[in-house]
Order: sequence, then C-alpha cells, then structure tokens
Amino acid sequence: SSLNHAYRGAPCAIEAPRTAHAPFAHHGVCEMPIASFEDYPGHIRHAQLCACSAEEMIGMLKAARRAGWRYFIIVSHSFELLNRARTRANRIQLKRFERLCGFLEQHNDEYVTCGFDELDPDEVITNAGVNAPLSSRIDRTARRMAAQAVGHILYERG
Repeated sequence: SSLNHAYRGAPCAIEAPRTAHAPFAHHGVCEMPIASFEDYPGHIRHAQLCACSAEEMIGMLKAARRAGWRYFIIVSHSFELLNRARTRANRIQLKRFERLCGFLEQHNDEYVTCGFDELDPDEVITNAGVNAPLSSRIDRTARRMAAQAVGHILYERG
C-alpha cells in the first residue's frame, strides 16, 4: 500500500493514473492505494489517523461505501497516538482513534476490518472494480484544521 495520491510526484513516484483509487496489479505486486479525498478544492488528503478528523474519516467511509468502493485503506503508524516528543498520549489522536473504532464496531455488518495478511491478492485484483474520487465537506475540513491548531498549541509541547 504505497500509492498515496496526496504525495503524488516527489515522494511517491509510483506510475499510476490519478484515477487509481482501487487496488491494481503493478509490476507483479497487488497495489492497494491509500484512500484519499479532496478535503478542499484542489487539495488531496489521505486517510490517515493523524491527517483526518474522525468526522472526516467516517464521512469518507460512508461516501466510499455509497460509491461502491470495496476497499478503503487507512494508514496509521504506531507513534501517531503519542505527542511529538513521544512522552505521553496525544489526546486528540486517541479520541479520533476511539471514535473511528467505535463507529466501525457499531457498523461491523457494513464495514469489515482486516489486515493485508487476511487478503488474497488475486481475489483483490479480480474484484477491485473502479473507485470514483471522493470529496469531503468543507465544514468537516475547517473543524479538523481548527482542532489541529488547538492541539498543536495545547497538547504538543513536550
């Protein structure tokens, strides 16, 4: 899962069309693009715990489901639930994670969660389909940006 549309070009030089939002075969590898969406006009945001609010993530999961997406890849790193100094939990990120997990638990009949080790690459490629790009509501983006600004001021100091 290396294709990240938010970083196309410089850091992500995978050759794939901008419309590649569904898994595809690439040089013998099953590439599962990280889910992404337009969070404001002309800007792409990837589905990552520290990059999106829970509201944005849940909204995009719902939009992807409505659009027929079979896979919605969320990227996360183990350090994302810590402050930048890695000395304590980042309460904003922890709340996002808990809210996202709560949503997925409440809707486990609609959203199946799994790791890559649980997928058959041949089945993924065969049934991937074509995913239309997603767009978030600007009010969700504005609330996330405000929360991030507050979080950086209040919670990110050592």
